[in-house]
This record gives sequence, structure tokens and C-alpha cells, in this order.
Amino acid sequence: MKTEQLYKIFRESKGISTDSRTISEGQIFFALWGDNYNGNKFAEEAINRGASWAVIDDPAFETEKTILVDDCISELQALATHHRKEMNASVLAITGTNGKTTTKELLSDILSKKLKVHSTKGNLNNQIGVPLTILSAPERTELMIIEMGANHIGEIRTLCLIAKPDYGIITNIGTAHIEGFGSFEGVVKAKIELYEHLRKVNGIALFNNKDQLLSEKIFRLVNRAVPFSDPTGIKLVIKSEPSALNLSLTATYQHKTYKIRTHLFGNYNIENIKAAIATGLFFGVDMKDIAAAVRKYEPENIRSQVIVT
Repeated sequence: MKTEQLYKIFRESKGISTDSRTISEGQIFFALWGDNYNGNKFAEEAINRGASWAVIDDPAFETEKTILVDDCISELQALATHHRKEMNASVLAITGTNGKTTTKELLSDILSKKLKVHSTKGNLNNQIGVPLTILSAPERTELMIIEMGANHIGEIRTLCLIAKPDYGIITNIGTAHIEGFGSFEGVVKAKIELYEHLRKVNGIALFNNKDQLLSEKIFRLVNRAVPFSDPTGIKLVIKSEPSALNLSLTATYQHKTYKIRTHLFGNYNIENIKAAIATGLFFGVDMKDIAAAVRKYEPENIRSQVIVT
């Protein structure tokens, strides 16, 4: 079946699931493969639990309620790309060695003050998570915030081909999780694939102009770039303030200074907050609303959390 035909079925469905155990009535089940499982074996179970269709790639499991494709993962990605084209929404991609999820969550809260935002849930940021994020976007979404992870060169390029971002942020480039890249130079090459995509589509990169490496790559690779310190043509100054535990900071913009006490812990989060505030301003969110969103944001999944016992 062609992607266009499958897309028509998808539009009439209740969404996509890759887990036969939790599938909801009317969803389409995609029989994905893993290192230790063959999703085709669970197609019948998914249908019995209420799936409208099961997308499979092994003819041995065909029934009247299955759709046979060459490769389930490739078809899931193609379906997401088609949905991305059909939606009247922009895409902001976030990648980097550290800070992706925190920056994404802060930005989701901030940009939701002005736009209908749909963002990556948790850290579903790989070749399966990104398509699922796109395919779960509500119809009236105005902006998708897509987190992109990578453990080898070429992965960000592939995710960009799926999500086709208009805007992009690389939070930083470090040596963590270096195994799949071979060297620090390999990490750099992998991360800047986002910048290379933005150059091709004349997209906009928002970047930390205090980061020498990112600044160097920006000016070599991207046609349109917005620095965190000057997101709207007006200077933005963010400074950390002394605090007992959680981060406190001041943000000065348009001759006004906003004091912000956060629920975040760790000075490394200052850069994530800068990225979120600057990007919020770039997208036209009022600074008062940005400050309120940062104050209110509470991290989850044991990220920058302090538990008192």
C-alpha cells in the first residue's frame, strides 16, 4: 500500500500505537521490530484489543485486517513526513549533548502562552519517537517542538528529513555519550547536521552566541541565525543570582528587570533557561508571560529535581 493511501486510513483512525498491550480502540498498530521481538507476532493481539488495522511487514501474518508494507519503521517515518507536509504547522527542532529535554519542556510551556504547541513527550527523540510525536499532533497545532537525539553520525540528518524543521537549536556539543561517534569531532559532525538542514531550507537557527564552537559553526553553515543575547534586535541579559538551592536569576529586557526563582537545580540549567527565554521572545511571547512560565515549570523524570527526605 502506498503512503498516501495509508494516510487516508490514518486520518480516519484514532492514532498510532506500537504496543499491542496498551492499544486503544480505533488505533492503527505498527508491528515494529526490536532486538528481542518481532512486532508482527502481536498484530493479531492488537486487532483483538480493538486496533482498526495492523501494519505489518511479514506476509506470514496477513489477515483481512492487516496492511502489508515493505518495512514498518520506514513506513512509519514516511507517514509522519506526509502528515508533517499536510499540517499547517511549523517545526522547531532541538538537539545537543545535554539539556535537550529541559529546554524542550521550558519552551513548550513558554510558547504555549501564544501558540498551540505540540511537543515531544519525555525523550521520544529517536527514529521511532520523532514520527510518533508528529503523528500524535492535534489538527490545530501551530508549532511542533521536536527533540532529536542521536547516537551515531547521520541520525540527526534522518530525523530532519522526517520532521523538516523550520527552526533549530543545538543546546551544546560535549563529550558525553561519545561511544557511537568515535571521537569528539564525530559528535560535532553529528549535531551540526541540524544546521546543515536549516541552511538547505533557509531556516533559522537560534544559538548561544557565548558558545565559541556553536558560533563558529553557525557562521559557516547557516544563512539565518538569531543569538540568544539579541533575539529580537533588543538586548537580553540573563544573570544568575545567589540562592540557597534552586536557581534564581534576573532577566533584563527592554529596560525592565524580571526576577525569576525557578524549581531547577544546577548552574548548567542557566544555559537551558537562556535558550528558552530567548526563543520565547523571538516567537513574540511577552516577557511577563515568559518569566511566569519559567517560575512555574517543574522538571519531571528525575531531571534537575531535589528530593528532601
